[in-house]
Amino acid sequence: MNIFYFFSILYILLGISSAMGSPCEKDGFTEEQSPLKAVRTRIDPRELTLPKKSRREEPLQDKGYSSFWTRGLNEVNEWIALKEQFIRLKANPHITYIDYFADQIPALIEYVKRGIASLPYARERQKALEYLEKEANTTIDKQQVTYEWWIKFNYILSKIFSPSYQEILNDKIPTDDATILIDSLISLFPGKILIPTTKGGIGIIAFNRTHPLNIHALGLIKKEKTTHSRLISPEGFFLHDIGHANKSDHFSSPLNQKFHSLFIERIQALSIEKRQNVEIIYFVLTHELNVDFIAHPLHITQLDPIIDIYYRDFKDSIDLPVNYRQVRTQVEQASNDFKEIFSQIIEEITE
Repeated sequence: MNIFYFFSILYILLGISSAMGSPCEKDGFTEEQSPLKAVRTRIDPRELTLPKKSRREEPLQDKGYSSFWTRGLNEVNEWIALKEQFIRLKANPHITYIDYFADQIPALIEYVKRGIASLPYARERQKALEYLEKEANTTIDKQQVTYEWWIKFNYILSKIFSPSYQEILNDKIPTDDATILIDSLISLFPGKILIPTTKGGIGIIAFNRTHPLNIHALGLIKKEKTTHSRLISPEGFFLHDIGHANKSDHFSSPLNQKFHSLFIERIQALSIEKRQNVEIIYFVLTHELNVDFIAHPLHITQLDPIIDIYYRDFKDSIDLPVNYRQVRTQVEQASNDFKEIFSQIIEEITE
């Protein structure tokens, strides 16, 4: 065992865990003095009215949709309901103990344990995970599994999967920039909600249901993944999703929300090919380009940025012609299909 490596990780993780401590202590108050004492301190699972797990992926897969389209779709209704319930119950990101998150910890620890078993320095990673598991159990016992703690705990776990121990030793965990960004998004809860998930990168259809509603899945993956034509670490992938969550504020406008609601309703009746065209253009505009195409519809007709994303992100997931002219024709058709739905909905919501 590389003892230097293990204790270096342990030292860093101890620093993070202390930084994730009681929100009252971090604000300079004792628990009794804290002005947060007046807010809701716990959300019991019995108070959450959540839908049963759906089977929305399987019917689409039976029609020929791959996981590129459907992954995570079975969880979408629950994620949407969670956000609604947290708003209704006035959950506070820093102080409200949420059993829903605490109940997921054993399965999450097991997921990480299986994932690191085949990685280099598995014993060292296991030691770090054992420490984090003890910290998690202590946090449960103290009823301090808050939304803030849950997001940061998942981020730390993404570090356990780092490709090499040198990456862990050479990086601060979390980095200053990451800490600032994560803290800023946590402060927006429950209006904007981050959902760590072991599904990894969720499918385009699942993404299109959630991203415009300010519900953002954060993929906790076990190994490096090619994203935007480059190989990134599990920590990098987690922060990549954090970055996208930070760029979606214009979707909260009433007009955008009306459009989204009607869009989800209208596409159900489309043929497979047309629906895939419409879904993928919606994904590119809302996620990759992050443009307010309702306020600026010219974005829909600007094909070059969309073509670049097709080549960069979709070449291994959908059938793309080798010839550029054919790719442009394919993207143009998808854009036209989207414009058709777009025009119908805009006419309805602005009349």
